[in-house]
This record gives sequence, C-alpha cells and structure tokens, in this order.
Amino acid sequence: MPKSKPSKGKPSKNGPAKVKPAKAAAKRGPIDLATAVRESRSASVLKSANADVLASLGMAVAYVRVPTKIGDAFVSYGRDGVDGVRLVESEAAFVKWHEKRFKTAPIRDPRPPADVVDKLKRGLAGDRSARVAVDLGSLTEFQRLVLEKTTEIARGQVRTYAWLANEVKRPRSALAVRTTLANNPVPLLVPCHRVVAGDDAIGEYVFGPAVKKKLLALEGVNFGGK
Repeated sequence: MPKSKPSKGKPSKNGPAKVKPAKAAAKRGPIDLATAVRESRSASVLKSANADVLASLGMAVAYVRVPTKIGDAFVSYGRDGVDGVRLVESEAAFVKWHEKRFKTAPIRDPRPPADVVDKLKRGLAGDRSARVAVDLGSLTEFQRLVLEKTTEIARGQVRTYAWLANEVKRPRSALAVRTTLANNPVPLLVPCHRVVAGDDAIGEYVFGPAVKKKLLALEGVNFGGK
C-alpha cells in the first residue's frame, strides 16, 4: 500500500498553521512550542511577545487590571476563559500567586481589547449577560461541580455550605464545599460570597469576611451573623 503524503498545514483565521515540533535530544520526547516557551527563562522573549497572540495559541495566559466595587482586581485569562481573579497590592504579587496556583506565569496585556475589558467589568459586577467564560480546568470534578452550582445562585440570594453539598449530591461534604469556595480561583465571576456557613455564621471568603459582608450588602442582603 503506498504511503500517504503528510498533509501540509493550512493557515486558519485564528493564526498560522501548526507545525510539528522538531525532535528533541536523546532520552526526551518531542515538546510543543508552548512548553518550550514556558521552559525558557529568557526575559527578552516574554517582554517582546504579544500577550493576545500567545494566549490565543495556548502558549501563555494574559492578565489585566480591572476596577471592581471592592477595589481593583487583576484578572488572568487564556483561550478557555478567565482562570484567576485576585485583589492584590501589586502585579508582582498577582504573578506570584498565579505561578504558585497554576505553575505558569501570566503576561501583562498592554493593549487589551476594549470589549474584553468591558465584559470583565460587567462580569465582575455580577452582570450575567456579560457571559464571561471561566476556565476551571485545573480543578477536580467535585470542585468544578461546586463552583458551577454556585453560579446558579442569583443576586440577593444566600445559600449554605450544607445546601450546596446536597445540590451536588454529596450531602456529607459541607466541609469540602467550604474549602473549595475558600480557594475559589475566580471569585466575583463565581459568586461564592453568596454561600454562608449558616444563619449566624458568614463563613470563609477568599478576600475575608468583611469583604464578603460588603458584597452581600451591595446586593441587598444584610447579614447579621459573624
């Protein structure tokens, strides 16, 4: 049977054609370009790279600074959506958090598209019509279920850890639910502040209980518990 000729990569509207990586040195299999870039410590490469292009190719995650009702937030996003939201004092602190959490360093997007920033602002403000996609790919199946169910809690509503555990068919996992929400990588977009410990206990929150109470108050919920 005649051998089939290798197909030539065709350019697409999303970018240049994919090229098979060259064979690596002995005792190591081939790696893709994204891995090669991540392994490279060359600051000049990262500084000269366009964040949008790298993120669209899956080679990096970009981040921007976005104002919110509780202060400026750093938001990181890639091809599959937003993977990180944090209120931190500096870009360096955000990059450090992202590296520790996801093992990759995000690249600051110097010219983020206006519509992207607008959607992020609306999404962080709780506007569901903004349709901001979130990337929960780094989480376990249980953690994803918890966060996905949390997104269904409407503005002005409050639920408990026990309620959420029942909703994900794990009635004895209220403690695991609390831990998952306390480590939510995308707060505000996934409104974990709407889940409390009970009628008299507000529970944990990634930005602290005081901020949790403030967010609930902004949504018309005056929580009197501790």
